[in-house]
Amino acid sequence: MKKLTSLLLTALLLALSAGPVHAEYFELVTLKASAAVTATANATGVDLVKAIFSTDNRHKGTKLAIYLDITVVSGTNPTLDVKIQCSNDNTTWFDPASTTSNRDSYAFAQKTATGQDVKIIPVNPCRYLREAHTVGGTTPSFTYSVKAEVVGGDSRAISP
Repeated sequence: MKKLTSLLLTALLLALSAGPVHAEYFELVTLKASAAVTATANATGVDLVKAIFSTDNRHKGTKLAIYLDITVVSGTNPTLDVKIQCSNDNTTWFDPASTTSNRDSYAFAQKTATGQDVKIIPVNPCRYLREAHTVGGTTPSFTYSVKAEVVGGDSRAISP
């Protein structure tokens, strides 16, 4: 029995000495479902803590790939400006600026036609995200969706 206990303790120490395993969660969240828009508006905020099955502040530093898919455009000289806004409380919203760690802004270049675009955000600083859009032109209409692929890390050790 003593030898078995010693072997189990040695195995446990070896497993622990390997260090913690960094787990990552991938989740595709919809920031705006595909639908026609004809006026400026904001979508509802999405809680990244819930999206990546995490708790407390583990949403900080998440990586994002934000996908814009425009399928229908109509009107005279239609323009669409899409951006993603941040919030820490799902009430006060702001436009994150480009920084050294976040090399890309959260705004897409202005769109006037159908097509797809993607923004890669290497380090997201906020808990909540929402899509905001501004529509311009004469009787403009854009049918599009915005989705975000969230990659969230969990720094807790997990069993091998």
